Amino acid sequence: MNRIAGKDLPLRGHTERVLHDYFSNLNGHRPARLYNLVLREVEEPLLQAVLDYADGNQSQAAVILGITRTTTVAFNEVSIGILTIGKCDHPLTNEP
Repeated sequence: MNRIAGKDLPLRGHTERVLHDYFSNLNGHRPARLYNLVLREVEEPLLQAVLDYADGNQSQAAVILGITRTTTVAFNEVSIGILTIGKCDHPLTNEP
């Protein structure tokens, strides 16, 4: 587990491990638009997990996430298609 200033950072450790596995499984392909891919893969489950934790209360979820309630409402309305910019057709390389 990673630590900074004596604090455990379990999400960082999970992220590093998943990204290492991702790069290990590219089979010679070059990744593209990885930042957008990661945001798209993480943003929806993050929002859903926080909304579940807050029993669906968008105001509480907004406080937990450190964003405005308006943003959580927009995410909730868009639901599954939170980030559709740069749509990914190929799961490893983010190429059409």
